[in-house]
Amino acid sequence: MKLITQEEFDSFERDEHGYLYLPSGDYSLIKFIPYRSIIGARSTLGRGCFLGKWCKLGNHCSLDDYCLLGEWCTLGEGCLLGNYCSLGEGCTLGRECTLGRGCKLGEGCSLGKGCKAKSIYWGYMYPPTFEIEGKILPPNTCKKYWEKRLGIKLSGCYKNIEKIVKPHLDEWLKLDKWTDCERMILESWKK
Repeated sequence: MKLITQEEFDSFERDEHGYLYLPSGDYSLIKFIPYRSIIGARSTLGRGCFLGKWCKLGNHCSLDDYCLLGEWCTLGEGCLLGNYCSLGEGCTLGRECTLGRGCKLGEGCSLGKGCKAKSIYWGYMYPPTFEIEGKILPPNTCKKYWEKRLGIKLSGCYKNIEKIVKPHLDEWLKLDKWTDCERMILESWKK
């Protein structure tokens, strides 16, 4: 990984929206980034990444190629963003969050420490505002809600629940009683 000097960094241009184009490299020597954006030690940025004004990346963050961060985004230490991730203005990711290829978060979204947007945990009210991959696993706090909606007892860990749920999925998905989010969750379990 090429070590980017302050002189090289100062020569990078911003586009008409104020986004800074950053080639892949090691930015640990950069002490000041215009508009008070901060890139932590040992963080790396892939080809074609854009950062809005006032962004902050913690130490050991890694953004793969063509990631886009809106203004005022904050990434905690050790965050990993796959190719083509996009975060709207004011998004916050806690320490060690991981977003898979192509994930998108709308303005003001926040994910806590260690979140992963690959096989994401989600409740039942509103569909996620970003693309997901794999099964959506409702958190334990939603178990009673899902037992009532499905009309069956859900016991054990997710592997046990999958054995209970999977034989009924085709039948349940024919029903028109599901909210958009409920349908999205049920359909994700067919994968």
